Amino acid sequence: MGVSPLAAFAGASIAGTEPMRTGLAAMKLGIAGFIVPFMFVYAPSLLLQGSMAEIVLTLITASVGIFILASVVEGWWMRRLKAWERILLLVGALALIKPGIYTDLLGLAILILVYLNQRLNVPPEPASHSTVNE
Repeated sequence: MGVSPLAAFAGASIAGTEPMRTGLAAMKLGIAGFIVPFMFVYAPSLLLQGSMAEIVLTLITASVGIFILASVVEGWWMRRLKAWERILLLVGALALIKPGIYTDLLGLAILILVYLNQRLNVPPEPASHSTVNE
């Protein structure tokens, strides 16, 4: 499910790139593959065991958690993430991935906080200069 280090190093050799850099990129792309098996242990509802409401809630929160985890790993959501935003979103992503109403509420609160910060604190666009000669 994930990318093995040997595959990343072989791919780096073929592409003519640095093996460690390629391995790190492969790990970033495959992080969900490392987390998903543990999600099944903590949330049997992901295997469609339980009530319909529990299954739907767990699928939604786990999916959002994986999406946010990908944003943390890449360092980008609506714009580049600051260090404190990445740390908060990592906590929020893990809280959403782990099933439970309190962890889901914590993850959602963190998600909303960072969303509002990213939405409301947009840095100003640099002034564009016209290159038209008159």
